[in-house]
Amino acid sequence: MIFAENVRQFRISPDGQWGAWIKAQGDKEKDAIVSNLVLSSLTSDVEIQLTRGTDAITAFNWSPDGKWIAFISAKARPQAETGHRGHADMAD
Repeated sequence: MIFAENVRQFRISPDGQWGAWIKAQGDKEKDAIVSNLVLSSLTSDVEIQLTRGTDAITAFNWSPDGKWIAFISAKARPQAETGHRGHADMAD
Protein backbone atom coordinates (compact mmCIF):
# COMPACT_ATOMS: atom_id res chain seq x y z
CA MET A 1 0.00 0.00 0.00
CA ILE A 2 1.18 3.53 -0.77
CA PHE A 3 1.07 5.86 2.25
CA ALA A 4 1.21 9.24 0.46
CA GLU A 5 -1.32 11.95 1.31
CA ASN A 6 -3.81 13.06 -1.31
CA VAL A 7 -6.74 15.44 -1.71
CA ARG A 8 -10.23 14.32 -2.64
CA GLN A 9 -13.45 16.20 -3.41
CA PHE A 10 -12.31 19.82 -3.02
CA ARG A 11 -15.38 22.08 -2.83
CA ILE A 12 -15.56 25.86 -2.40
CA SER A 13 -18.09 27.33 0.04
CA PRO A 14 -21.07 29.23 -1.39
CA ASP A 15 -19.55 32.55 -0.22
CA GLY A 16 -16.19 31.73 -1.85
CA GLN A 17 -14.24 32.21 1.39
CA TRP A 18 -13.48 28.56 2.29
CA GLY A 19 -12.50 25.32 0.63
CA ALA A 20 -13.41 21.99 2.16
CA TRP A 21 -11.66 18.81 1.15
CA ILE A 22 -10.98 15.25 2.18
CA LYS A 23 -7.37 14.55 3.19
CA ALA A 24 -6.64 10.86 2.61
CA GLN A 25 -3.54 8.95 3.63
CA GLY A 26 -2.48 5.41 4.28
CA ASP A 27 -2.56 4.02 7.82
CA LYS A 28 0.15 1.39 8.33
CA GLU A 29 -1.52 -0.07 11.44
CA LYS A 30 -4.89 -0.53 9.72
CA ASP A 31 -3.32 -1.30 6.33
CA ALA A 32 -6.02 0.93 4.89
CA ILE A 33 -6.72 4.45 3.69
CA VAL A 34 -7.85 6.89 6.40
CA SER A 35 -9.50 10.17 5.47
CA ASN A 36 -10.53 13.29 7.36
CA LEU A 37 -12.42 16.45 6.45
CA VAL A 38 -10.37 19.66 6.30
CA LEU A 39 -11.46 23.30 5.95
CA SER A 40 -9.05 25.81 4.38
CA SER A 41 -9.48 29.58 4.15
CA LEU A 42 -9.13 30.91 0.63
CA THR A 43 -8.25 34.38 1.95
CA SER A 44 -5.64 33.56 4.65
CA ASP A 45 -3.34 30.78 5.89
CA VAL A 46 -5.96 29.15 8.14
CA GLU A 47 -6.52 25.39 7.92
CA ILE A 48 -8.83 23.49 10.29
CA GLN A 49 -9.10 19.71 10.47
CA LEU A 50 -12.82 19.09 11.13
CA THR A 51 -12.70 15.35 11.75
CA ARG A 52 -10.12 13.14 13.40
CA GLY A 53 -9.70 9.44 13.68
CA THR A 54 -9.11 6.31 11.71
CA ASP A 55 -12.50 6.04 10.01
CA ALA A 56 -12.95 7.18 6.43
CA ILE A 57 -14.92 10.24 5.36
CA THR A 58 -16.43 9.16 2.06
CA ALA A 59 -18.40 12.23 0.93
CA PHE A 60 -19.48 15.71 2.03
CA ASN A 61 -21.32 18.80 0.83
CA TRP A 62 -21.90 22.40 1.88
CA SER A 63 -25.36 23.58 2.94
CA PRO A 64 -26.81 26.12 0.48
CA ASP A 65 -26.07 29.01 2.88
CA GLY A 66 -22.51 27.77 3.54
CA LYS A 67 -22.97 27.60 7.32
CA TRP A 68 -22.89 23.81 7.59
CA ILE A 69 -21.08 20.85 6.11
CA ALA A 70 -22.76 17.46 6.03
CA PHE A 71 -20.56 14.41 5.62
CA ILE A 72 -20.72 10.63 5.42
CA SER A 73 -18.34 8.61 7.56
CA ALA A 74 -17.49 4.93 7.74
CA LYS A 75 -17.51 5.20 11.55
CA ALA A 76 -19.79 2.64 13.17
CA ARG A 77 -22.87 3.95 14.95
CA PRO A 78 -22.70 3.63 18.75
CA GLN A 79 -24.81 0.91 20.32
CA ALA A 80 -27.77 2.01 22.46
CA GLU A 81 -27.39 1.49 26.19
CA THR A 82 -29.21 -1.55 27.57
CA GLY A 83 -32.43 -0.63 29.34
CA HIS A 84 -32.52 2.97 28.04
CA ARG A 85 -35.91 3.96 26.70
CA GLY A 86 -36.97 7.17 24.98
CA HIS A 87 -40.10 8.99 26.14
CA ALA A 88 -42.97 8.11 23.79
CA ASP A 89 -45.31 11.00 24.74
CA MET A 90 -44.13 14.00 22.71
CA ALA A 91 -47.40 15.99 22.98
CA ASP A 92 -47.16 19.66 23.98
